[in-house]
Amino acid sequence: NYRRGNLCRLRNRRKRIGYWLNLFGHIIIIGKIIMENKHKQKIKLISVVILGGLPLSTLLAYLLAFTNRVYPKVTLCQTVLTGQNYSETETTLNQQIKDFPHEINLSAGSENFVITASSLNINLNTKATLTKLFRLGREKVPPFNLKRLYLLYAKGERVAFEMTLDNQKLDDEIATISAKFFQPAANPEIKIIKKDGLRTIMVESGKDGREVDKRTLKTTILQELACP
Repeated sequence: NYRRGNLCRLRNRRKRIGYWLNLFGHIIIIGKIIMENKHKQKIKLISVVILGGLPLSTLLAYLLAFTNRVYPKVTLCQTVLTGQNYSETETTLNQQIKDFPHEINLSAGSENFVITASSLNINLNTKATLTKLFRLGREKVPPFNLKRLYLLYAKGERVAFEMTLDNQKLDDEIATISAKFFQPAANPEIKIIKKDGLRTIMVESGKDGREVDKRTLKTTILQELACP
């Protein structure tokens, strides 16, 4: 009986030790899982910071670099203004105004017509042009202007001078030129010619007419005037 009691006590002790060892093993496994999850969360957090922070810092650097300056790929007619501040852009505009053409020559075949700038009372508005240039990409505040900034950077934009002129005089000039250019179309004609008792049928070919598209002509003239 004494031996049996010792064996029972030994078995119970082994069971308790096995239970605690098993419990301790589970605690270690759970701890590892928690640590691994924390590590993964840290990696995810770092990735989010990098992926989100890099574009944001790039955008901020871009905006700061071109504060009070013309954005890249913006041109005044054919002149690139990238990075110019207000005074530099104003100097560029004034230089182009000096090169403003005093007349526009229109020709068709051997005929030539001239429209003088003075006859149209043209006035190039430097201040309005500067305002237009420096509002490009700044029509809205960030982040509502991101799409506009992207399109501006990807495709650029060509800006012409803001100007005023006497539209009625321009319309009169275009009407006069159009009337001089106009030629009516001639349809083919069939003629019967009698000679020496014979009848000959002759077909005279027609002629194409010529007519000026007034709207297109006016648009072209305005574009040329706005980009001296």
